Amino acid sequence: MDFGGQCAYYACHQVYLSRRAFYLLVIDMSKSFNERIDRRFCDQEETMFADWTYGEYLLFWMKSIHMYCAEAAPVILVGTHLDKSTGQTTDSFYNSIIKHLRFDKSLKKHLDRKRCFLVGFQSKNDPSLDDLSELMICIASIAKEDRWKETIPTDWALGESTLRYLRGQNRRVISKKDFQKECFGKIYEKYKQVPDILKLFHEIGVILNFKEGVLSETVIVDIQWLVDAFKNIITDLNHVMDVVENNDDWQNFYQNGYLSDLLLEGIWSTKGFKVGTFKSTILQYMQRLGLLVVGVNQHYIPCMNKCTFNLMPPMRTVLEGGKIRPQCLFLDFSFFHISFSVALLSPV
Repeated sequence: MDFGGQCAYYACHQVYLSRRAFYLLVIDMSKSFNERIDRRFCDQEETMFADWTYGEYLLFWMKSIHMYCAEAAPVILVGTHLDKSTGQTTDSFYNSIIKHLRFDKSLKKHLDRKRCFLVGFQSKNDPSLDDLSELMICIASIAKEDRWKETIPTDWALGESTLRYLRGQNRRVISKKDFQKECFGKIYEKYKQVPDILKLFHEIGVILNFKEGVLSETVIVDIQWLVDAFKNIITDLNHVMDVVENNDDWQNFYQNGYLSDLLLEGIWSTKGFKVGTFKSTILQYMQRLGLLVVGVNQHYIPCMNKCTFNLMPPMRTVLEGGKIRPQCLFLDFSFFHISFSVALLSPV
């Protein structure tokens, strides 16, 4: 799986990160960790991502893996552009990364010098640069480790075939009760297996089903559909060119992240994205994933907020009347540590 590189996708990367996986982190060795990225590569001007260095992106990915996956999820380092680098070796490249991570020992748990590889285009002097055989052997060896071995009851294969059938029918969301019926029909004694089946497929990133409140009773069958629903909200101004009556709402949303419910429906309608009766379910899952905070007539999308603290409208007034009202602690960072978050979601 290759993650989307556009800034608009960053807020929903955690949807795909899993403890039942290992990761390849690909790094351009021709760039210094202190060098800032080309601003043309960030399509969200004025956000925290717009002025990052390559080193900050390295920390972002390592912290994302550490936060959302197993604390020792294996990471394979792949340094590219070896043909454009001078005097770079596997050891020097690995040492530079370890040095860059010196303030966070927990991140080093994911790395191993033996899982570090350099690649580049062939040259007359070194035709072996693009030889990926050692990298392929490393990937295969990790895939064969005992950590992945698990005995799965044969009945659970019905869950996989059922999910494939539901996607073929363009079913995006299904209740747990209906999923039980689709899997086992009237063999009621097998229904007790369904929570464990859903847990497995949730952990490997095939579905979304959290064991919490109303979310435990619904299953997101098509994760990409949920991500597309969020992506359509946050990408660019052109989404609401035809929603003229919502222009003021759009400007408010684009600057501070406050999204009126009317504008939300307008954006989805303009993009031809059909949510049908699943709007409430979508919003609940997005809130659980940390993508937004749900209000009654307005919602808050943190990744869209470009305002400094003193210019932000009070969140209490924006989300007044919502079932969940966040108590917010605002901190000013030059670089925000992704593994640090505070969420107090108790009623006021």
